[in-house]
Amino acid sequence: MIRDGIMAQDLRDTPPFLRHLTEMRDRVRTVEGKLRRRDLIWCAEGVYRFFDERIPADINSEKALRQWRDKAEKQNKRVLFIPYGDCVYPGEDETPADLYPDRITHAGEAYDVFYNHAPMEADDGVCLGVHIDQLADFPDWLPQWGVPAHLQLRAEM
Repeated sequence: MIRDGIMAQDLRDTPPFLRHLTEMRDRVRTVEGKLRRRDLIWCAEGVYRFFDERIPADINSEKALRQWRDKAEKQNKRVLFIPYGDCVYPGEDETPADLYPDRITHAGEAYDVFYNHAPMEADDGVCLGVHIDQLADFPDWLPQWGVPAHLQLRAEM
């Protein structure tokens, strides 16, 4: 039930806890892209362990899960809402967000920062989102700007 139903997201309905699990997976994918470590941070065993510790062993169908949830969620609506720390390998939840900004600002203009880990693809790496209205004032040096976490890799020591 846990691996084939919940983790595979192969349930007929999509209860709130399952939407939350999808949000956690998306959040981890974002971090993986920023760190350029695709599929190395999401901890499937941690996710399994979280659900295994909460869902009784005799729950083996979607109907049984729904009935159990109806009772369990009366006491705690978020009983199956997995915390971020349980979705990642130990120590991976400590990535400093300020080293990987989602937006930079220069001269009053804000530019979105996109991270994509796709080796050998044209959009691999860090990209700046520039609106057509911003092009005239876009500084020519800004594309060489570095993500703070990557600066050490770009400088010779």
